[in-house]
Amino acid sequence: MEELKKKKILKRAGYTLLFIVFFSIVFYSYGVWLLRTGRMVKYNGKMYTRENYYKVAFPDNYEAPAKNTPEEVYKNFRAALLTGDTEKALTFMKEKRREEYRGKFKNKNTLEKYKIIPDISVVKKSEDSNSVFVNFYYYLDGNNNGIPFEIKMEKNINGFWEIDFM
Repeated sequence: MEELKKKKILKRAGYTLLFIVFFSIVFYSYGVWLLRTGRMVKYNGKMYTRENYYKVAFPDNYEAPAKNTPEEVYKNFRAALLTGDTEKALTFMKEKRREEYRGKFKNKNTLEKYKIIPDISVVKKSEDSNSVFVNFYYYLDGNNNGIPFEIKMEKNINGFWEIDFM
């Protein structure tokens, strides 16, 4: 009688273990499927939906209502450079980049190179631009030859577009 109880207990333990292993494999496979299909993103050891990933990984870039346009920022930045008002031009750049570009603009030769950026009608908007990041690019010869010059913009937490890199 006691052996029969032991067999039943071992049988139940075996089924329980089999149940746990089966659902662990199913759960793991589901997680892998979510990652491979892009429905989830793994970041710093945690799983996030794509929307939540952007909020965690880039906290200062989110869907704030825009208070200006990238085109306006480009035009105003270019106008300030052409008039020689580098301090005004720096106001259109991200705060973390201002000192770097202030140093570049102090050098007259470098400043002259930045003054050749073309009018907004010549500049093209990259296809990978979205509601938070915009990339403009242009070619010096205007014929799409050579290496394109790029201007990257980001929308800040307050909804203002700023130049991040050029």
